[in-house]
Amino acid sequence: MYTILHRPIPLDIDQPEKLRFVDELGRIARFLENALEYLGITPASRPLKVLVDLVLSLLTNPIIRIPDNIKITEEVFNGVKVHVYTPTAESKPLPVFVFFHGGGWTWFSVGTYNAALRNFANKTNHVVIAVDYRKAPQDIFPAAYEDCLAVTEYVLENTQALNIKQDAISLAGDGSGGNIAAAVAITLKEKIKMQLLINPALQMVNFKTPSYQDNEDVLAGLTSPEKVAAAWLRYAGMPLDLKSTLLSNQHISLDIHKKYWKLLNSKYHVPKYLNVTNKMTIYPREKANKISFVFDELIADVRFCPMLTTKLDNLPSTYIITSQYDVLRDEAIMYSHRLQQAGVKVKLRHYKNGFHGFFHFAHRCLLQFKSSKLALEHLVSFINFNNFHN
Repeated sequence: MYTILHRPIPLDIDQPEKLRFVDELGRIARFLENALEYLGITPASRPLKVLVDLVLSLLTNPIIRIPDNIKITEEVFNGVKVHVYTPTAESKPLPVFVFFHGGGWTWFSVGTYNAALRNFANKTNHVVIAVDYRKAPQDIFPAAYEDCLAVTEYVLENTQALNIKQDAISLAGDGSGGNIAAAVAITLKEKIKMQLLINPALQMVNFKTPSYQDNEDVLAGLTSPEKVAAAWLRYAGMPLDLKSTLLSNQHISLDIHKKYWKLLNSKYHVPKYLNVTNKMTIYPREKANKISFVFDELIADVRFCPMLTTKLDNLPSTYIITSQYDVLRDEAIMYSHRLQQAGVKVKLRHYKNGFHGFFHFAHRCLLQFKSSKLALEHLVSFINFNNFHN
């Protein structure tokens, strides 16, 4: 108990005790997950996923619903279940966000995001179509990507029936959902108006970027190298005992590391003016694991690692949210920098007091954070400004 109450929390975080509570919940969940793995029990079984969903829903979805003008319907688009959040104040066609939730391609559901998505639809005056895609380890890559692509294509083909604006279809996702949003945007390119990437997971090549080094054990209940490595392995359908191989960057061949080094080198793509770190991406020197040929092939697929695409032309306008206390911070910053260099319109919003998943707490709930609310306000202002000037 003493350790919990006195575990260091970053000094510039607002509402530190609330964050301590969230972080400790994550640490407890991680401990239980590791214990189950040690006992030979699959922690990401469907019954345990239901339990995790229930706990998170109780914390993030208010018991008493705050009145709004949002209608929710459950539909099936191209064989995939979705929840549609529709502002009812206007009858004219509205812009839409097709939203892919986070959770390491494994955890959570649209239901755990319910209050956040209601608030998001209400504040942005967008229809929000949230996809309940298939999840690992029961359904591995490319199942989640295929579900999200199928829903997006359905939306593109049925704008009139859905009463949405044909030229205002955007994608959004947080964490692993940001990965899927970026991958679908690469596939559909100019058909998409905007991609909103919130703390996205974009690459599985290098686990020694500065943000992985900076955040090794700062808020390990929310974000840590081990946690992210486990998520990637589940998505790939690979055994979790390869975590240490990933974390030492021995999961892929040195040839592949060399091929993508310039895309992942913070020296080239993390601008100094952001003042996010004093570290540099570490170049791998160790010999690769004998299983590296499997990862070499996976990583070359931009549907899996969208950051590695070299075809950045005609990608949609991009709004990226990054957090100082997130191991995924720098890959998102580097991707935004490369997009800018390629002539894509990009808005990068970096939150010095943000943490992985913080945007999820922008609505009124037990765990609302001021920084989360501010991030949503910034996004709404950006959307309103761009809609006015288009």
